[in-house]
Amino acid sequence: MEKNFINVDLSRVRDVRVTYTDLEDNSQEINMEVNFIGDTLISLYFRSKEDFNINYPQKITVKFISERGLFIAKAVLQEVKKQDNFVYFTILAPKKIEHRQNRKYFRINLRRTCVLVATDEEGNSTAFMSRLVNISAGGVLMYKLETMFDSKYVAINPEEYDYFTVILFLDIDIVMKLSARYVRQEQQPESPPSYAFEFIEMKNRDINTISKYLTKKQIEQIKKEKKLGL
Repeated sequence: MEKNFINVDLSRVRDVRVTYTDLEDNSQEINMEVNFIGDTLISLYFRSKEDFNINYPQKITVKFISERGLFIAKAVLQEVKKQDNFVYFTILAPKKIEHRQNRKYFRINLRRTCVLVATDEEGNSTAFMSRLVNISAGGVLMYKLETMFDSKYVAINPEEYDYFTVILFLDIDIVMKLSARYVRQEQQPESPPSYAFEFIEMKNRDINTISKYLTKKQIEQIKKEKKLGL
């Protein structure tokens, strides 16, 4: 959904990614921080001890990741300046910006194996294998909660337990262990039931880790859709 740029609240931007063209005419993407966002100009920066040279003005793509989701805008890079160990981009504020997500923590579909550790009121814990349906920094939807008893898989009822820990295997170097509470069961026709869990007692670093990972995956999905002409 496209919106007027000046009407969009970007006060809580967590991450910014800029896609630009280098001197060899290759497309590059870089993570940046916000210096300021005004009605007519945007100033972004990143740390670099090396010289940074690109042609400008040039057309770029800016992706803002905030608590309100992912915003994407086509803009013009007006100036590049190196000062001390920082490189600053001065960008003409776009007239329009596309809002890809409108929830507090944006959510993407993601198929990954995960583990749910369920603990009852007596402190007895059982680990269940499951698969993610989708995930955000606020929680997960998973399906086929099963554990193995006597070489047979047995489905479980989350309402029989009091405490939950979700173990996520997002990447080779991203394994997370998060406390959660059971929210609800969802049932689609001709599909196994899915179970929604909300993360609780989240630390800021965990929120940022999940948000950055999901932003990376969503950008990969957008690029794939564009290649397929979707």
